[in-house]
Amino acid sequence: MRLLPAACLLSVLSLPMATPASAEYGTQVQVFFEATSGETVRRVVKLVDPDPGSGLAFRWHPAPGNTAPLDAQGRAQGEGRVVWRLEGLSAHDPRAWHHSFEGRLQAGRLEGEGRLRWRDGREMRGHFVAGRLHGPGLTRDLHGNIIEAQFVDGQAQGDGLYRARAGWVWRGAFVDGLMQGAGQMTEAGGRQYDMQMNAGMPSSAAPSGLVAHPLIAGLRPVQGGASMADRAGISVYVDQRLSVNQWAGYMSRPDGERVFIHPANDAMIDIWEGNPSWNARMMLTDSLPEDWNDSRALVVIDLEMESGSRATLEDLSLQIEASAPHLRPMILGREHLGCTPFQPSFEFRNFGWGAVKNPRMRVRFANPDDIDFDDPSRTQDSTDWIAVPVAGFDEGSDVDLRDALSALGVEIAGLEAATFPCSVSSDLASRHSEMTQCARDAVRSGLFGELAGYVAQGWGKLLGTSALAELTYDWTDFAGNVTTETRNFEVPVSLGLVDITLSMAECGAGGAWPTEARQFHDDALSVDRMDYAIDLPLRGNRTVEFLEYGVKLHAPQSSMHLFQAQARFSDGSIRLSPTTLFYFLNPRLAQFDSALMPAQCTLTMDDTGGC
Repeated sequence: MRLLPAACLLSVLSLPMATPASAEYGTQVQVFFEATSGETVRRVVKLVDPDPGSGLAFRWHPAPGNTAPLDAQGRAQGEGRVVWRLEGLSAHDPRAWHHSFEGRLQAGRLEGEGRLRWRDGREMRGHFVAGRLHGPGLTRDLHGNIIEAQFVDGQAQGDGLYRARAGWVWRGAFVDGLMQGAGQMTEAGGRQYDMQMNAGMPSSAAPSGLVAHPLIAGLRPVQGGASMADRAGISVYVDQRLSVNQWAGYMSRPDGERVFIHPANDAMIDIWEGNPSWNARMMLTDSLPEDWNDSRALVVIDLEMESGSRATLEDLSLQIEASAPHLRPMILGREHLGCTPFQPSFEFRNFGWGAVKNPRMRVRFANPDDIDFDDPSRTQDSTDWIAVPVAGFDEGSDVDLRDALSALGVEIAGLEAATFPCSVSSDLASRHSEMTQCARDAVRSGLFGELAGYVAQGWGKLLGTSALAELTYDWTDFAGNVTTETRNFEVPVSLGLVDITLSMAECGAGGAWPTEARQFHDDALSVDRMDYAIDLPLRGNRTVEFLEYGVKLHAPQSSMHLFQAQARFSDGSIRLSPTTLFYFLNPRLAQFDSALMPAQCTLTMDDTGGC
């Protein structure tokens, strides 16, 4: 059995211990939109690289709602994302990234909850203090082994878990990042026993009286078994060195009796769970159908014989116990901005594969400057709730807010015809105050009724409000079970235009890039099927000491799959991997055409501050 290879030690050695307290700040010039002046400005950004030996250029992306992304010294602060990139590729090319951090920064250092990842698959996640993991956290080494523990100054200390890529789990104490002392081993397949560790390596053997059967699965060969399968271990995991560079990547997580394969980034997980987060929204709205249809889970079937022995393979296959569609709706509220100044509507788009049934909705309006971007539903200052009718829908539905606005005394006909001209000087110092005064004059026009206190200038030259919608609905899963869910949405609503002459935006473009894995066999899973198999072709010499077989797994829509890898040997014996539960994400990119958008648009990109 490959119980504890040297990779256990590498799980500590392959990760940076921590950012040195004396590390120097790197600097980069970036362009920001400054809310106080309404203009794009260039600023020098300072921050400390948690991998100081890389010497790479970086880009700081403040999160929505982080209105003060730099402190007085120009150091990055607040929520956001930092990406360190390789030279020679476009700044908008996702293939250029070397490592990145998503979370909170303070004084240019990692501080608070966050996630640090490298292109080779390494990861640190949890609570950071002065650039070091400190508190509950998780590390993943470049081999895919995971430590979940309490961290002190960047190292695992005290009780925790070690999840090996091969499928086994050890629970016990850690000292200076290494497994130490008494603990419990759970092998893939569920076999459990006590095991002593010393400096990350076993100091006691597995009990000889316990025998694993090859059809029960697991990594451990059968002690004294006569068949080829008895001398074999087999496991399933994601090749994270390739997966980490994917636009839509996956990760594997051993859990003793099962291995879970699931989406690797928070945006994909939010999409799966139907959570309309900012990251989920960006991933869905910036993607094309081919981006998702080309995505794959890069899975490796790892077969190894005991003690250097060899065996002849007859065939290799995936035995799928069940494949079922994931029918949870994934609803986004999409604004109707950028066409005409007054557009009192928005639309729901469903990126999930199940219909939205029996919807009930209410809405309130808030000043866009007062929105709690971490959770818009927590926004305090707003109008009262107003019920808005909406019918059940599949791919999408319009939401007309005219009646709700009329209930607040908004002059619908007046705003449809209104113009709000604004003259500003060429002096940058006075321009902001002049623009602010123009917006105030427009709001005081008497056309906005009770909504006047909840209108602000934003999105370029537009005046608008934020609709805070609460949607409750039912959906039905593949087994016929009905679930009721409530989701909250924040959607900008355009109410008018402050007509000034001023350029508002500086833009770039990016895109999704599929990761090529030419040596992996491409295999499509079904969506609604039980008890079937996929044969995996074998090439070359079938008498092996070890074999790593790569498969690119995918399905035509979001779905769940329960399977085992099966190796059949020339003597007729069979070895099965631990059961794997695979969550594959392939959302439906809804083709919904709004009936409320005007046939002709009168606004330009300069009006909206967009790209």
